[in-house]
Amino acid sequence: MSLAGVGQPVILTRMRTTLLAALLTGAALLAAPSVAFSDEVCAEQTASALRRGVTFFRTHVAARGGYLWRYAADFSEREGELPASATTVWVQPLGTPTVGMAYLGAYELTGDSYYLESARETAAALLRGQLASGGWDYRIEMASADRKGYAYRLDLDTLPASSGKPPTRRNVTTLDDNTTQAALTFLVRVDRAFDFEDAVLHEAVEFALHSLLSAQYPNGAWPQRFTASPDPEKFLVERASYPETWSR
Repeated sequence: MSLAGVGQPVILTRMRTTLLAALLTGAALLAAPSVAFSDEVCAEQTASALRRGVTFFRTHVAARGGYLWRYAADFSEREGELPASATTVWVQPLGTPTVGMAYLGAYELTGDSYYLESARETAAALLRGQLASGGWDYRIEMASADRKGYAYRLDLDTLPASSGKPPTRRNVTTLDDNTTQAALTFLVRVDRAFDFEDAVLHEAVEFALHSLLSAQYPNGAWPQRFTASPDPEKFLVERASYPETWSR
């Protein structure tokens, strides 16, 4: 059941309308010297509120740098698109990439390195969820026991030796609901913010971009999700046509 339907206090109803808006509004106020602050709202108060908000998210809300969509005020319930545990984070917006973008936006508007490190921490969470197929699933499991069901790149050395059978770990990159695209967009921007000098981050971005390009069909389109590059022999490019008759 959705948290919105059980009468529980919710500190995050939608990341985009709460954290993202609040952080960027505060950062924009700090970055605009022409703004006339009243006695009640001054630059120092805004900076303090912004720092407290990000610190709270990093120390109380995050699971190894990643985020869900909604949390009960006492953290007794947590949700992405579905109910989730304390060691699960969501990639599908409005989850981890959205929060990371808020941190990065705060850094770009204020120049405060604390927010850049916050963005790096969130980027690291996404790297923990990058699949061998190159992109991301809707969610990332942080607990070791739960990670065994996924073909995460960082865990490839723990995969059992091949026995000639298809892999049993989930390795499905999804483009549905802006999932992989949002993660990759954020990581590209963080990579640029660090001048492409973080070798682990940069390699992950390059791998994701290569995998996404490789997943393109011969006719130029992309699948909703994929585990490997399409076989061109199975997706021949043909002229569009309409059947003479069809069931209505």
